[in-house]
Amino acid sequence: MSPLGKRDLPLRMTPYFFNSSKLGPLVRTLFYFDCSNLTFKDGPNGQKQLNLEIAAFAFDEKGATSDMTANRINLSFNESQYQQVLANGLAYRRDFTLKKPGAYQFRAVLRDSESGLTGSASQFIQVPDLSKKRLAMSGLVLTAPPATDEKIRKPAPRRVTRQPPTRRSAVNALCQKILSNRLDSIWRGHLQRDNR
Repeated sequence: MSPLGKRDLPLRMTPYFFNSSKLGPLVRTLFYFDCSNLTFKDGPNGQKQLNLEIAAFAFDEKGATSDMTANRINLSFNESQYQQVLANGLAYRRDFTLKKPGAYQFRAVLRDSESGLTGSASQFIQVPDLSKKRLAMSGLVLTAPPATDEKIRKPAPRRVTRQPPTRRSAVNALCQKILSNRLDSIWRGHLQRDNR
């Protein structure tokens, strides 16, 4: 059986386009490992050791391999770190340099070196052509500065009676608001010129 279809180990993968000032255009891929089924060995000084292997592939629109990487991941944890990764899992990052824009499929295989169990994940991503000088965006990261002033009050918690919006609907709403504000300013400019 192909390791790309096995799901013994839960693995999540999120690729996103990133334009690095040093490396140029690349796809940064974030992996999340659920550690509940991974095999930890006892190491020196009460440490817990984890040995993993991960292979990741990028396939272009024609199915040809555009980039491939394989890594051994050897980690050691003290007792509190061990409990934390059991509860929260592990995150891992890998960058792919892709020479040309287009659609790509990313596939990854995770293998526990001790038990031999494997897991896999796959995702699609569109790499924009930056030479066209158009807006290129693969996602938004929204943050707020931490409240440091005592005068800033937190709003009272509200009771939500509907399902909260998904990430995609929140991004769509933000894009609509930006475009709406932009179109409003364009129309106001036309109306001002027409009234003169």
